[in-house]
Amino acid sequence: MTTQIINDLSTGKRLALLRKKNGQTQTELAKLLNVSRTTVTDYENDRIRMNEKTLIKIALCLQTSVDGLLGLKESQDFKEDQSLRIMKRLKKIELLSIAKQKVLLHTIDSFLRGEGV
Repeated sequence: MTTQIINDLSTGKRLALLRKKNGQTQTELAKLLNVSRTTVTDYENDRIRMNEKTLIKIALCLQTSVDGLLGLKESQDFKEDQSLRIMKRLKKIELLSIAKQKVLLHTIDSFLRGEGV
């Protein structure tokens, strides 16, 4: 049986995103895991591989599944994160002049038509 990775983020990057989404600092997560802050930094930068017990503890602390943390199943957490980034960009577009908004929207529409969307 083959397992497909859902997104191309490393486990450490997924850990960092989930931690930030939960509003936790590295220090706070480190205390919950009973490790040093530098260990959490090393996890997030993929310098240290997490063992099974650590993955389970982290998943519980971040209110996610181990599969979601490993990227083995699509996680709602990452969909929401992407949607937030899109919304932030749209808010920036609203700050542009009407003329620039029209040009940008025309470009986006042309791209989407080319993609068949």
